[in-house]
Amino acid sequence: MKKLIIGIMIVMMVFGITACSDGGSEEGGGTEPPATYDFTASELAGYISENVAFNDFMEEVDPQTVYELYGIDGSKVSDSCTYFSTGATAEEISVMSVAPENADMLGDINRAFNKRIEDQIESFTDYVPAELDKLNKPLIMEIGNSVVMVVCDDPDQAKTAILDFINQ
Repeated sequence: MKKLIIGIMIVMMVFGITACSDGGSEEGGGTEPPATYDFTASELAGYISENVAFNDFMEEVDPQTVYELYGIDGSKVSDSCTYFSTGATAEEISVMSVAPENADMLGDINRAFNKRIEDQIESFTDYVPAELDKLNKPLIMEIGNSVVMVVCDDPDQAKTAILDFINQ
């Protein structure tokens, strides 16, 4: 009888702990993004540039130049902001958003970001091989109708900054 009561108490405690948990945290820091988002690409990219450690000067780039470089149909992108380093490093920030009716474009943006990383790996292999560490661990993250790419020394710091920004 004592074992049955202890067993029931353990089950109740487990359910009590689970019920109190918000389920929002994940290993590696931060919480899950909220269900809705209210930010511009420029706001998020600017926040990342100010709150993540970069080794090089980061400068905003004209969206049309970025669309051409990434091979993205800019007419389907509703908002974007991209920062490149001076070229001495592979550091980069790019945030691209689409209207809900163009949500199928998110996959194209994600593939373009991955292709950009592949191209940068090829470019930096002989140019500045030390940059390959960054390029081999980029952060590419989908948030609602946006895709974010950050190439930096610490992708965990970038992810934490993004989650902090969208959860504020």
